[in-house]
Amino acid sequence: MERDGRVSLMLESGSVMAELRGVVIQGDAEVVTDGDELLELSREGARQRGTPDDELPTEVGQGRAYIRVRPRHTSSWDYSKEG
Repeated sequence: MERDGRVSLMLESGSVMAELRGVVIQGDAEVVTDGDELLELSREGARQRGTPDDELPTEVGQGRAYIRVRPRHTSSWDYSKEG
């Protein structure tokens, strides 16, 4: 990704056609390794999962990285809304 950051991501849910829904994101990825930025991303992720402020991470584990994707195109589907 550091050499060519073009990526596609797909998230899908459902086990039969009538339940299928999902999204495809095409974009540009960047590997985040800066310690301060990693800590902020880790803390924000914990907040989004409902972690109380007094339990937020105060450091990031060694060797950890995040991948930031800047979307260029998004497509989604939801067959549960059919028929």
